Amino acid sequence: MQVSKHIPSPYERPCIMASFSLADEYPREIFKGMMKYAHENQRFAIRFHDQDRHSLEDLVEYCKSKAAVGIVVYGSNLPVLKTAREINLPCVNVSNSHPIFDMPSVLVDNEEVGWTAASHLLRKGYTAQVFIHMKGLEFSTKRMMGWQKRLKESGVMGKEIVWESFHQTMEILEDLPKPLAITAATDHMARSLLDRCLNVGWSVPNQVAVLGCGNNELICDGGLVSLSSVPLHGVTVGAAASKVLIDMIDGAPPPTEPILIDPGEVMERESTDLISQAEPTIADAIRFIRTHACTGIQIEDVLQVTNLSRATLDRQVKKVLGHSPHSEIKKLQIERARHLLANTHAPLAEISMQCGYKEPNYFMRVFREEVGLTPTEFRRDIVAKSGDTQ
Repeated sequence: MQVSKHIPSPYERPCIMASFSLADEYPREIFKGMMKYAHENQRFAIRFHDQDRHSLEDLVEYCKSKAAVGIVVYGSNLPVLKTAREINLPCVNVSNSHPIFDMPSVLVDNEEVGWTAASHLLRKGYTAQVFIHMKGLEFSTKRMMGWQKRLKESGVMGKEIVWESFHQTMEILEDLPKPLAITAATDHMARSLLDRCLNVGWSVPNQVAVLGCGNNELICDGGLVSLSSVPLHGVTVGAAASKVLIDMIDGAPPPTEPILIDPGEVMERESTDLISQAEPTIADAIRFIRTHACTGIQIEDVLQVTNLSRATLDRQVKKVLGHSPHSEIKKLQIERARHLLANTHAPLAEISMQCGYKEPNYFMRVFREEVGLTPTEFRRDIVAKSGDTQ
């Protein structure tokens, strides 16, 4: 007779303490990732220490009273990190805001955040770019470094502006040539700058495009013009941090360097979407491409629905997007492939069909040319970072 394996209830499992401030979207996403991993793993329960409502003494007491075996901490300030470290339990930091001592850390790759932002705006044809950063904050500096590196590779000279005040920043922006693309280190800064650009009468995105970092939907979708932003993949950070902590609890040595999680592709909204300002026939062509790219459409299909010549379509779409219609189709197909590889267990042949490729071998060749990894290597890399062992 087969004996069923007993899965302990959350009340019977050892607990991991999560010490977080949930005032912002990013730590909330990290906490969701921890909960997702706990539900899938069914080995540890998650207990919560709210940094906004409870003291650091409470964190120490909770760890004792709930017999915690490890801590994941969003170190919103140095005393939080210091206290978490002194509890003398395996501990993983997930905050980007401060120096991390010798504490194991799982962080979004902030240089890659800046790289992604610059790449997106370069693809749209912006050669005049600005990065607004906050002096003395490591995550902001690293985002600027990635942005600088990407522009340098393309032979484009960008300008960095240290945030001091709205008045000072707007005076600098006033003197810069337009069209101009602005990347801000956070969504909060980007939203405030976007609103002020609109207040002084600058056309968005024709004269000034604005891009944030964080993809906080409440911030991005508020206001008269919605804000494009780089997603930080906090859920993946939370799951990976849980995996690292459990490995440490099981006796594995802590990682000696921070584990870095790639951000997502830019979530484009009105603040950088030139299609909203395009001539109607070209806007319709781009919308058709974006709607049908993964159904296997060819350029001939776009020409048929728009009644444009190939030369006109190529010229006008490149003027709006910074690249050809064919490149836009391929970009959208690869973006969908990356999403399916990262978030599903579908076989490659099925993913190939869902992305508009009838031949899996051709799909795999194109994916490798665009991403630098085979689909199998890309999925393996994502699984290793997220701790998904299914």
